[in-house]
Amino acid sequence: MSSFFNSLFEKKFEPATVKLPQVDQYGQSNIKGIYLIGEIAGKPLLKNAINMGYDIIEKLYPELKDNTEKKIFDVLIVGAGAAGISASLRAKQRGLNYINIEQGKIANLITTFTKGKTLFAEPMDDELKGDLWLDETTKEDILDRWSNFISAEKLNIRTKE
Repeated sequence: MSSFFNSLFEKKFEPATVKLPQVDQYGQSNIKGIYLIGEIAGKPLLKNAINMGYDIIEKLYPELKDNTEKKIFDVLIVGAGAAGISASLRAKQRGLNYINIEQGKIANLITTFTKGKTLFAEPMDDELKGDLWLDETTKEDILDRWSNFISAEKLNIRTKE
C-alpha cells in the first residue's frame, strides 16, 4: 500500500502553459484589422483590459473617422468584458458606428467568480483611462455598477449573440 501512496507523490505537477495568440504592440493579429485585447490577449487584469479597450479605439479612430466606405459598422467588438465595454464606450464617445456582441452575459467571466469575491484595481501605478468605473470592490458591486452604466450610456451591446 505504501508504494501506491509514494507513486502519487513521485509526479511533478507543472502549471499548464497557455498559448496566446500572436499580436503586435497594438493587439493586431496576423489578420489585418483583427485586434485581440483583454483576457484573450493575455492581459487579465481589469485595469489593463479597460485601458486596452480605450487605447484600441483611440488607435483606430483616425483611420475610421473619415472613412466614407459604405458599411454597416465601423467597429465590431466581440465580448462584453472590461475591454469590450471600455472599447464600446470609447467608440460611442468618438461617434463611431459600433456594435458589441457577447455570447453570454455582460462581464461573463466575472459572473462566475465566487460570491463576494474582492476585485482589485491593479496595477496601482497605472492610470485608468476612460469613464468606465473601477475600484477595489466585490463581484456583485462591479456587475451592478457596470450594468447600470451600460444602460445609462445606452451602449450598443447585445448579449447571447
